[in-house]
Order: sequence, then C-alpha cells, then structure tokens
Amino acid sequence: MRYAKSVDPEVAVIVVTGYASASTAIDALRQGAFNYVTKPFDLTKCTRSSSARSRTAGSRRSTDELVEDLRQKNEILQHHEQELRERVRVATSQMTALYDVGKEIMADLELAPRVAMIAARPRSCPARWARSCI
Repeated sequence: MRYAKSVDPEVAVIVVTGYASASTAIDALRQGAFNYVTKPFDLTKCTRSSSARSRTAGSRRSTDELVEDLRQKNEILQHHEQELRERVRVATSQMTALYDVGKEIMADLELAPRVAMIAARPRSCPARWARSCI
C-alpha cells in the first residue's frame, strides 16, 4: 500500500485481511487505505466500496476543475481591478486639473488672461479623449 500510494497518491487501496484487529484497521486507514475488509469477505461489499471510491474520485476531479476555474477567474478579476484603478487614477488627475483651471479662471475674470492660461495648460488625457479635454 505504501508503494502504491508513493507512485499515485490518489490510488484507492482496499486492504483485505484474515487477521483483523482494531489496531491494524486503524493503522491501515491512517496510512491511506480507502477501506479495510476482513476475510471471509462479501464481494458485494467490496463492489460497493469500489463504487464509493469511484464517486469520491469523480467528486475530487470535479472539485479540482472548479478550483482551477476559480483560479483563472480570479486572475481575470485582478486584471480588471488593476485596469479600473488606473482609470480612476487618470480620472482623478483630470478632475484635479479641471478644478485647478477653474480656480485660476475665477481668480482673474479678464478674457485675454483666461484664454492664454487655458491654451498654456498641458493636456493630461489619453489621445482617444483629446476632443473632450481642455
């Protein structure tokens, strides 16, 4: 059983013995046996045990697939979060620039200095938004 488990940790081992004791059963189960059957054994019970192991293995595979799917979705979510953070940073920078321009405009209501000040402002927005930026 130890060798089989070392080769494939997911292998189902059913221990069949004619010398059953509580301590050997506990020891076998602790070492990874799926089931412990004493002789004379009932073939129907062994078949049920094997079927139960198949269902368990299928559930484990299904769980592994779901965990992998969740990991991939989490990576996508992290990417979107980074993208949103960048967009918020850009929007905040643009709003700050607009606020500063507004304060400067309000400080001097003469038209000529306002137009000159607005024209001198560097554009801090992406090219795709250039028409809507100051």
